[in-house]
Amino acid sequence: MADEQLSEEIGSLNQWRERIGQLDQQLLTLLSQRQQLALKIGHYKQQQQLPFYDPQREQKLLQMLIRIGEKQQLPAVYITRLYQVIFQHSLAIQEIACKNRG
Repeated sequence: MADEQLSEEIGSLNQWRERIGQLDQQLLTLLSQRQQLALKIGHYKQQQQLPFYDPQREQKLLQMLIRIGEKQQLPAVYITRLYQVIFQHSLAIQEIACKNRG
């Protein structure tokens, strides 16, 4: 009986891990799409001579994302840390791409 239960739990564990793998692939696809849009925004900002970094917009966006995340039981600190990395990456690729573009 214990062996059968263990076998079912391992099967469930493998299914959960497989689903997490699928979700990770979706996250990476979405991050790639976000990166492409960030590059387009960077080029637009360069053409319009706008600053790449807008701390007020970033703060408003972060607050909105925290509210959305909290409704889905995601802690504010998790959302904040995650999006700080995403924002930093977006800013860096915008600046690098525009410097390389001329």
